[in-house]
Amino acid sequence: MPRRRLPAGRALFVFVVILSCVPSADGYGLFEDGSGHILHWAESDIPVPYVISTANMPSLPGIISEMVGSFETWEVVPSSAIAFEFQGT
Repeated sequence: MPRRRLPAGRALFVFVVILSCVPSADGYGLFEDGSGHILHWAESDIPVPYVISTANMPSLPGIISEMVGSFETWEVVPSSAIAFEFQGT
């Protein structure tokens, strides 16, 4: 039995209805302290030190360098004012 196709206008309408039901997918959020002040890192706390625990991590070649690279990628975002310092494993 051949499949019936929706007319273009009807397909567009269905597409728009479906998109209107999808919630927003922001990639970030601003956090407040309860008094309306936006939380952020103090300049004196930058660079933010971090360590990577290998306790429950799979032993994959290059996984540590990939994780460090992820932090470095975050630092070079033009709107980012954050810096990280890898302290080891």
